[in-house]
Amino acid sequence: MGELFYNKSWVVEGITDLPFTWCSSNKDNYDNTCERTCENPNDCVIPDPADPERCLCPENHMVLGDSCIPQSNVAVTFKGRRRISRSESYINSDCSLRITCNSNVLTSESYSCSADATCEERNDVRRCYCNEWFEGDGLTCTRSGPIDCSDLYAANRTNNGAYTIYPAGSSGFEVIVKCLVVVGQ
Repeated sequence: MGELFYNKSWVVEGITDLPFTWCSSNKDNYDNTCERTCENPNDCVIPDPADPERCLCPENHMVLGDSCIPQSNVAVTFKGRRRISRSESYINSDCSLRITCNSNVLTSESYSCSADATCEERNDVRRCYCNEWFEGDGLTCTRSGPIDCSDLYAANRTNNGAYTIYPAGSSGFEVIVKCLVVVGQ
C-alpha cells in the first residue's frame, strides 16, 4: 500500500485542505534527489524545480512498473560495459525472467526454455538456445535432424557406431542405426 505525505511548509493557519500526494508502494517524497531510468541508468534525472516534491524512487533504486527496486538487483543497467538499450531485453542467469526497458520503465515477465533448449550465454547474449539438431528461438524448438547417416557425417560425426536418426516424415519417430563411414568413397 502507498503512503501519504505532505510538506509541513504548506501548513498555513486556518487552511484545512492540505495538498496531499499519494505515492505508490516503495516510493516516497524526496526533496533533493534524482531518479534513474533504463535509458540513462548512470545519469540522474533531476526533479523539476517547479514540482519540488513528488513521488520518486529512493537513491540507488530504479523504476520497475509502479515500484522501485534496488539498482544492484537490476542487471539490465549494464552488462560489463555494454548498455542495454531501449526495447532490448536482459535474461537472468537461470533463464526464468526477462527484463525489458520500454519508455524508460523496466518490465519483467516470466521466461522459460523449451525442454529441447539450454540456457546459456553466447556472444555476450544470455538466452535459451535450441540444442543440437533442433531449430527455433529457444522457447520453442523443433527437431531438425539428423535424418540419415549422411547428416551425421556432415556434422563431423565420422566415427563408426550406433546413432539415433529421425527419418523425414516420421513425426518424431526415432530409429537407432549403425552408420559405417567409408573414407574415400
